[in-house]
Amino acid sequence: MKNADPDVLAVLKTMAAPVEEARLAKLKAKHNRLTQRQVETQLELLAGSVLIWILVCFLCPSGPMKAKKAGRPKLPKGAAMGRIVPVRFNGDDLKAIAARARASNQNVSEWIRSTIHASLQS
Repeated sequence: MKNADPDVLAVLKTMAAPVEEARLAKLKAKHNRLTQRQVETQLELLAGSVLIWILVCFLCPSGPMKAKKAGRPKLPKGAAMGRIVPVRFNGDDLKAIAARARASNQNVSEWIRSTIHASLQS
């Protein structure tokens, strides 16, 4: 249509406008129906999930489920390994303690415990 008369093209466009508007209106209506169906489906799924959650959480014979705490479970009273006793050493003493612990293939805490235990036994 390179050589078409501009007046003829204008008339054709004017005649095609109502048909094009009707086609666009049908497409918009179809899109709205599909969108509405998707929203309804998502709401139904959500409502089903909420209902299942309510049934599981509140109607279980054991009562509502609680989230488990992370970490190691607490020991019963009196079952702990011992108490922590904070002790402060000056720099020179700490260097000497660390050297003796290394010489006996122990860490500092193990060496201090074994030394105090030996002192208490004698």
